[in-house]
Order: sequence, then structure tokens, then C-alpha cells
Amino acid sequence: MSRVEKYRKERRNKRPTRALTEAEEVTEGSMPPRKAKYPSSRYRFTQWFYRFLVVLFVSLVVFLFMYGRKATEGARELLTG
Repeated sequence: MSRVEKYRKERRNKRPTRALTEAEEVTEGSMPPRKAKYPSSRYRFTQWFYRFLVVLFVSLVVFLFMYGRKATEGARELLTG
């Protein structure tokens, strides 16, 4: 088999199928997966965390800007005479 035939896209994308085991078979009376019954709140926490970081960064920029203006008031008076 040549490399071209071996690494063609059609062959790469196909995955071998396997038979389901008894534990994986879905029966009519089986329980739903835990993920479906108790959905994760990870997305919500991640979103909250990123929003907190943005607010923290913006407040830091505002604080440094105000601190810089206050710290340079004396220098401005010296320059203007």
C-alpha cells in the first residue's frame, strides 16, 4: 500500500466500529446518564470567573489612571510656573 492510499482523508476519518457491551446497551427501562440528570454548572462558573477578571482589570486601570493624575498634580504646577 502506498503512502497516498494509506493517508487519504477518507481513510483517516473513518473509525472502526465496535460492538456494544452489555453495560453500554441502552434498554427501555434504564436510567438516564448522570450528566443529563445533573447538568454541570462549570460553564456558569467559568463565565462568572472571566467577567470578574474583566471587571478587576478595568478597575485596576481606572485606579492607576486616577493615582497617576493625583501623583503628577505637583509636577504640573511646577511646569506651569
